[in-house]
Amino acid sequence: MPVNSMNKSNYLVFLSLLFILFEFNCLTGSSQSEIDSIRPAFNSIKNKNIALLSIHNSVAHYIRVRDFEVTEFLLNKGIDYSIDINSDTSLAYMYLYTGVLKYYQSDLLSAEQNYQKAIDLYTIIPKSNKTRSVKANEANAYNNIGNVYKAHGLFDQALKNNYAAIKIRQEINDSSAIAASFLNIGNVYLRLNDLDKAKEYYLKSLAYFKVLDNQFGIASTTHNLALILEDLGEYESAFKQYSIALENYKKLDRKKQIAKTLNNMANNLLILEKPDLAKLYLDSALTMYNEIKDSTGIASAEENLGIYYIQTGQYDKAEEILKDSYSLSRIRNLGKKEIETTKLLSELYALKNDYKYAYTYFLLSDSIRSEVFSEKRKMEFEKYETQFNEEKRLKTEAINKLALQTTTDKLNYNKRINRLLIIGLVIIIFFGVWLFIFYKKERNIKLQLEITNSALEKINNEYEQTLISKKEKEILLREIHHRVKNNLQIINSLLRLQAQKSPPEIQNMFLDIQTRITAMSLLHEQLYITKDFSKIDVKIYIDLLITNLKSSFLDSSSNIVFTIDIEVAFSDLDTLHPLGLLVNEIVSNSLKYAFNKTNKNKVIYLSLTHLTNQFNLKIGDNGRGIKQKDIDRNPNSVGLDLIESLALQLGGNLESDYQNGTHYTLLFSNDS
Repeated sequence: MPVNSMNKSNYLVFLSLLFILFEFNCLTGSSQSEIDSIRPAFNSIKNKNIALLSIHNSVAHYIRVRDFEVTEFLLNKGIDYSIDINSDTSLAYMYLYTGVLKYYQSDLLSAEQNYQKAIDLYTIIPKSNKTRSVKANEANAYNNIGNVYKAHGLFDQALKNNYAAIKIRQEINDSSAIAASFLNIGNVYLRLNDLDKAKEYYLKSLAYFKVLDNQFGIASTTHNLALILEDLGEYESAFKQYSIALENYKKLDRKKQIAKTLNNMANNLLILEKPDLAKLYLDSALTMYNEIKDSTGIASAEENLGIYYIQTGQYDKAEEILKDSYSLSRIRNLGKKEIETTKLLSELYALKNDYKYAYTYFLLSDSIRSEVFSEKRKMEFEKYETQFNEEKRLKTEAINKLALQTTTDKLNYNKRINRLLIIGLVIIIFFGVWLFIFYKKERNIKLQLEITNSALEKINNEYEQTLISKKEKEILLREIHHRVKNNLQIINSLLRLQAQKSPPEIQNMFLDIQTRITAMSLLHEQLYITKDFSKIDVKIYIDLLITNLKSSFLDSSSNIVFTIDIEVAFSDLDTLHPLGLLVNEIVSNSLKYAFNKTNKNKVIYLSLTHLTNQFNLKIGDNGRGIKQKDIDRNPNSVGLDLIESLALQLGGNLESDYQNGTHYTLLFSNDS
């Protein structure tokens, strides 16, 4: 509607609404109270075309800044207004962006459904009503649903929709979007391992990006071409392509992409057995990953750094960095990376002739591989579920078409069904009478056999119980511990997701909870891979626990020397469960509070010795200690209470000293 056709009051409301939306654009996030403040402005607009225009001008911004609450409110309003004024174009636009919203919220099924609604509407819009922007949005709908199908592993459907997007984009001569579509298709063929096709479309995409002088597009496409060359084993050519991509990323100051490219280049150099040159690239990548706090990237770079130390014979450094990489991979649930790192640790310990640890990490790698395989099976199930839903949708469309057949055909069909039902009912009645007669005859025999069968069943059950061997019971217990560990990891993942959406002080609370859960998870992991549940390797368990804490408090643990002396070889679950939580609590407190940036010679120590009938645990740090006024100020401190509670649970006598650091001594009984 032209502005000159609006009445004055509607026009003023429109200007006010745009002003409110502009004010929202200046905010970093929106809350329910902000939605409540904008709702009256929308409700006061009598002309819904004006309201739709405001939503069109705002919804993309709120998705871009990840303000999903306001975005959903605007889209729901937009859908209602579009239906009210019978505007297929606006309704398709709202469904398109609802799909984008759901995609960012990781709800792929809802995203697919909304993209399909948008495509269905664009299909019925007359060509005469399709402006350039409408066609661009239609192409985006095809492109986006293609990305969803790619995520589900439905590559044929993904390619079909990406080709449809390209056709429309070529029609409106949208060069930038065409280049992006070629890049998407190349990515699909790369997932299909069709390297020739992938390379063909990457080169098409690169040609467009060069004409457009799109540095990021050039860098992304060149980076993907390097991946193809890596798969072909042409590492020197891949290195050259990475160098071109790196130069473009540096011009754009894309730190994450720079770090990833440097890491890939270092990996190529390690394969080419050029470790010294690879070390330079790895140091740069690791520095940049730490700067942007990309823990996934840090884990990958540390894995490559571990390979470098192995190649150069620096086994102790390799051990330390690979353990850090494993801990970060575990925290981020990077299944493939966990497998690679534990496999490298197993090979490293074999090189050091420490076959006990080599075997431990070999079992751990095999355990993680089983978990990842289960996850892949789950993803494959979701893929088949998506295929089923697509087939169901197509069948529904076919049924709707069949519903348009003539009235005569329907009546004849119903008559045939009724006749079949009557015949079926007669058969069922006849069969029921026959069953009743048969039942009467057999009942007496069954009554006579019931007593005998009951006695035999009791004997059989007792016999079956004796068949469960000791080995089968151990397998059952190992499976229980394996599932407990998996459930604890799921809880940890949920807590991490919740922490990411919480204020920093709440995130610290979540981190404390996560480390405690990890302490329990590591114990159940050891129970899973051990053969004797009464003899758990104490040193391996404490070592993994300390490694996890160092990675969890990455900044805090820098420059801290850990002195670990464990003379106890084995213990049982009842002892290690509270002991692990106690060590976790004290060490995490030391990492968080004991030191500041000015401290030098920072040391955290732990010793566990075996007396005649007791364990002697000494643990602490040389930090600033705990002041009595701090204890008085926080009489209900959870950490101190938990330490005392765990000491009581171990049946021990806990002594604490807060002079020149924080020091604990615990004597507790040895029943194992």
